Amino acid sequence: MQRKKIVSGVSKFQAPHPTSGETINRVRVHYTDGSMKEFDAIEWDMMVHEGKKLWKQHEKELLKNPERFDG
Repeated sequence: MQRKKIVSGVSKFQAPHPTSGETINRVRVHYTDGSMKEFDAIEWDMMVHEGKKLWKQHEKELLKNPERFDG
């Protein structure tokens, strides 16, 4: 079973692009297990928006069928 990572903090910073050297926006994500990962700010933004969209769909399903909630 794969353990799910839980985000404990997010920090934004600027860094040079690996190939062009141009300054770009980046995001450093810290997890509760002590690990860390860096993303392009645009990539992180897309993941957050997709997660919110999925949560809203789940919420609608829960309101329609609360008896199916197993939590």
